[in-house]
Amino acid sequence: MLFKSLLRKIIINIDYSAYSLSELNEAIESIDSHKYPENYKRLKDELAKPNRNEPKAAQQIVIAKKNTKKTSKALLCIVLGLFILLRSYFNYESGVIYKRYNEPAVASLENNPKKFYLFLFFTISAGGFITAYGIHALFSKKEDNDKQT
Repeated sequence: MLFKSLLRKIIINIDYSAYSLSELNEAIESIDSHKYPENYKRLKDELAKPNRNEPKAAQQIVIAKKNTKKTSKALLCIVLGLFILLRSYFNYESGVIYKRYNEPAVASLENNPKKFYLFLFFTISAGGFITAYGIHALFSKKEDNDKQT
């Protein structure tokens, strides 16, 4: 009998300090306070700790970090897309598309106009899509914040 009561105390005593706030709230709803009074008291004490009462502050820090990363990625997409569009404009103006600065032309308006316009179409499409995606990601940030809070 002594062994059984000792075993019950070891097995039944739960350390609630590692539990998240949502787990603690779930546990307080499901625990039988008459059958496990010690665990119920420990659970209430853990919920009463000052650092457990402000989960929104920690949640807001996580949301702010996500928003910073999202804003940085959106701005990078906008800059990259605008660079591609600007490069496409200069290619159009010169009538020549180079691989690199001093290498021979990939296509020119005089030698191969179909290839030139096809390349121009794809670069303008890619630049426009990347820029639009960046703008969408930048301005959809507010909607995401409303959903998370």
